[in-house]
Amino acid sequence: MEIWDLHVNDLPWLGKMAAITRNHAFRDLKMDDISFNLRWTKSDCQFEDLSIDAHDMLAICGSIRLHQGQLNGRLRVGTTRKNLEWLPDLEKEVFRLGKKDYYWADVQLSGTIDQPKQDLVPRIKEVLMRHPIAALGVLIRQLGED
Repeated sequence: MEIWDLHVNDLPWLGKMAAITRNHAFRDLKMDDISFNLRWTKSDCQFEDLSIDAHDMLAICGSIRLHQGQLNGRLRVGTTRKNLEWLPDLEKEVFRLGKKDYYWADVQLSGTIDQPKQDLVPRIKEVLMRHPIAALGVLIRQLGED
């Protein structure tokens, strides 16, 4: 299945991403291309070969499985260096330079549909705690968004 030119806006997490990265283009994210293979049975839904590209902003690839309400998945999330500049060391410790000149991070998904979990934010927070000035900047920008 393929989807082209999808605009995503007014999502709270996109607003937070815009505030944190200081990149307001996240508020109205244009996804140029979304493709995936879908397998669906009564108790199982799998998105395989998932590929999402929001040109020069964000890319996601990997697979996600929903089995009897349980979420499991492995994704690679990529973004530009500009979107990582707000926090020193992110591009060395969490993200790595890879294809399309994006910096990529592996993300493990787990939990349930109602309470999804991922391991990317805790790794970013760990780096953030070593940079108090950057942490203060994130706090101030988030307060300004509310």
